[in-house]
Amino acid sequence: MMKETKAKNSRTEKAETSAPLKAKEVKTEAPRKEVKPEAPRKEAAREAVKAEDLGGQIGEAAGLVWHYLKDHGATSASKLSEGTNLDRDSVQRAIGWLAREGKVAIERRGRNDCFALANP
Repeated sequence: MMKETKAKNSRTEKAETSAPLKAKEVKTEAPRKEVKPEAPRKEAAREAVKAEDLGGQIGEAAGLVWHYLKDHGATSASKLSEGTNLDRDSVQRAIGWLAREGKVAIERRGRNDCFALANP
């Protein structure tokens, strides 16, 4: 019986001397800061400034197109773009601006539109 108690005691000693079990470490993420959306007024003000800038650019382009049409007569959008050194989109916006004011006439010639001053 003695041998059995020694064996039992040695098992108990080993269990006591071994390192205690650690609980699993759970990593927690730091809370994220919420990004506040811009105040509606600030956003609206920025958009208004962009619109003013764009309106000024279109107005300047419309002036260039008007002067080109005055000097050269009816012409296509591609020739307006070449003659005024404006990109195609700027020419189209300028034509729209002038058409809305009733200052330009649009005439269809084959597949192309030709533009001329409405009241030269």
